[in-house]
Amino acid sequence: MLNGHWGVLAVVGVIKQALPLSEWVRVVVVAVVTAVLTMWTTTARLDERIVSIKAEISEIKRDVDKIESTLVEMHKQLAGIRK
Repeated sequence: MLNGHWGVLAVVGVIKQALPLSEWVRVVVVAVVTAVLTMWTTTARLDERIVSIKAEISEIKRDVDKIESTLVEMHKQLAGIRK
C-alpha cells in the first residue's frame, strides 16, 4: 500500500513541476469533482440496491407468514382428526 502512495506522490510531483500553478489547480479541481460525482453515483446505486433488498426481504417475510399460517391450520386440522 505504501508503494502505491509513493507512486501517487511521484506523479503529483511530476505534474506540479510540469504545469504552472493555475493548471495544477485546474487538475486538482477536476480530480475532486470527478471523485465527488463518482461517489454520488456509487451511493445512488447502493441506495437502489438497498431498496431492492428490503423489498425482497418484505416479500420473503410475507411468504414465511403464509407458510406459518398454513402450518397452524394443518396442525389444527390434525388435532381435530386425532380427537
